[in-house]
Amino acid sequence: MSKIKVLHVFQQMSRGGAETMIMNIYRKIDREKIQFDFLCMSPQKGDYDEEIKKLGGNIYIIPSPKERGPINHIKDIVKVIKEHGGYDAIHIPTMFHSGIVCFAAYIAHVKKRIVHSHNANEFNDNTLKRKIYRGISRVLIKLFCTDRVACGIKAREYLFGKSKKVEKNTLLVNNGIELEEYKNINKDMLEEKINELGLSKTELIIGNVARFEEQKNHVFFLKLAHYLKDKNINAKIVLVGDGKLREEIQNRTIQEEIDKYFVFTGKRKDIPYIMSIFDVFVMPSLYEGFPLTIVEALAAGKNCVISDTISIEVEVIDGTISFVNLNDRIEKWYDLIINAKQKRTDKLSNIKKLEESGYSAKSSMESLVRLYMK
Repeated sequence: MSKIKVLHVFQQMSRGGAETMIMNIYRKIDREKIQFDFLCMSPQKGDYDEEIKKLGGNIYIIPSPKERGPINHIKDIVKVIKEHGGYDAIHIPTMFHSGIVCFAAYIAHVKKRIVHSHNANEFNDNTLKRKIYRGISRVLIKLFCTDRVACGIKAREYLFGKSKKVEKNTLLVNNGIELEEYKNINKDMLEEKINELGLSKTELIIGNVARFEEQKNHVFFLKLAHYLKDKNINAKIVLVGDGKLREEIQNRTIQEEIDKYFVFTGKRKDIPYIMSIFDVFVMPSLYEGFPLTIVEALAAGKNCVISDTISIEVEVIDGTISFVNLNDRIEKWYDLIINAKQKRTDKLSNIKKLEESGYSAKSSMESLVRLYMK
C-alpha cells in the first residue's frame, strides 16, 4: 500500500497553536503510512522547519496572495501540487484564505480538501472589503471543501455558519497536547528555569503565552503593571512569544517606567516548564477559537483568568477558568488573579481529566488520521 500524502497549508511553521497541534500529531503518526508535507507563504524560516525535515517532511515556499494576487496564487498552489506528484488530502487551517486554497486543490485534483477552523473572530472584520472577501471565501469553501474540521463550536460557526447541515457535517477535533511532558517536570530543572528568567518564588508570577499581535491584546498587561506599581505589589508579568508588536510593547514598558514588572522571554521550546513557573495564566485576547495555551496551562495545574470574548467551551475542567469582561476595572482582574492563585488545583487530576476529555495529542492524531484515510 502506497503512503497517503497530506499537504498542510500555513503562513509559516512557527510556534502558533494550529502549527503546534499539527506538529504534535506529526510526531505520533505512522510515517510509513502517511506522508506530511507543508506549503508555506513566508520566506522566513519557521520554528519547526528543521524538525519537519528530520521527520521526513518537505516544505514548499510560495509567495503570499498579497504579493501575487489571487489568480497567480492559485497557479502557484496548483504548480506545487502537480510538481510533487499530487496529494491524497490537503489540510487548510488558514481561515478565510482556505477558500482560495480549496479551489486550487480542486483544480489540481486533490480528492480530500479539509478546511480547519481555529478562530472565532478576526480584528477589524467589518470593513466592506473584508465582508466581501469573507463572503467569497465562504462560497468557495462551500463549493470546494470536502471535509470541515473545527477546534470548537464557536470556531465552527464563525467560518462555516450555524446551519444544522454544518453542525452535522463538521468534525470537532480538540487541540491535543503532549500530556506526558507535563507529568514529568524535573524539580531541579524547574529551579534552573526560574533562576534563568530572574524570577523569585516570593513574587506573584502572572504568565501569558501568545504571539505579539493585536488579537492577543498585550496592551492589557501595561494597564495591569501600572496597577501593580500603584499598589506596590511584588509581582512579575512573564510574556512568552514573539511577533510584530513585541518591540513596541517592550519600549512602552520602558517609557512608562513599568519595565521592572516584565520578563519578555521570546519564543520558548520548554513550554511545560514555563507554564509550571506561572502562578496564574492570564489571557486578555480580543477573540479566540479554542486556545491551545489554555489546555497547556490546565495540564500544568494552573488556574486561568481570561477575557469573556473567549468561548466558555475552554472550561473543560470545572472551576479552573475565570471569565472577565475587557471593559471591567483592572481591580476586578487583579482580584480574580489572586483568587486563582489561592485556589488549589491538582495537576495530575487535571491531566487525567484532559486525557479523558480527548485533549491528548494521541486523541487528536487518531481523529485526523481517520479523516485522512477515510
